[in-house]
Amino acid sequence: MVGRLVRFTIDPKAESNKLALPQVLSHVNGEMARIDDRYVGKPYRHTWGVIWGSGLWDGIVHVGTHTGVSKVWQGGDTVMVHEPCFVPRSKEAPEGDGHLVCVARDKRREITCLIILNAQNITTGPVCLVEMPLRLHVAAHGNWVNAWDRSVRKPLVDYSGATPELLAKFSTGAPKPYDKVRGKPVVAKYPGRWPFPVHEEAKGYPNGIDTD
Repeated sequence: MVGRLVRFTIDPKAESNKLALPQVLSHVNGEMARIDDRYVGKPYRHTWGVIWGSGLWDGIVHVGTHTGVSKVWQGGDTVMVHEPCFVPRSKEAPEGDGHLVCVARDKRREITCLIILNAQNITTGPVCLVEMPLRLHVAAHGNWVNAWDRSVRKPLVDYSGATPELLAKFSTGAPKPYDKVRGKPVVAKYPGRWPFPVHEEAKGYPNGIDTD
């Protein structure tokens, strides 16, 4: 599969339904592009997405739409990452100032993890890994809802049905600093126990940067 991030310019008042050729924003092979959601419908300067490197969705790309620079982080041959979501540092933070969060699976160890990356410096690798106590099925897509957009702050998931029998069958064996699992994750500071390397030289992109 080959996918490129491009930008189409559409004139809604045009007399023809033919589109001009799009502008290529990055030559990195990927998909599921995301932006800072506060800038939907507005001019934006940053976008992120998953890439196809040595395997299916094995990394993240950050594209500076105004600079043409693409920064790449890859998680390793056994890691599959899902659609990243941008989380602003605060409600008033500038565009792109915050973190990326995405779910990832280590296919070798059968572990599911939440990855947190510095949105402006993804090449340094995760700033935090949260190992989940249960394996999650491939979901591909992801979304983030800010606390200030919710009228009531409460848990989104009901874990009351997580019986000891289910946990014994589906638990990952991730270390648990508690007696009984109630959906509480385990936080491991990078590099933790995962096989994520820091890719200073991502495959095909010296220093993780494609300047074309």
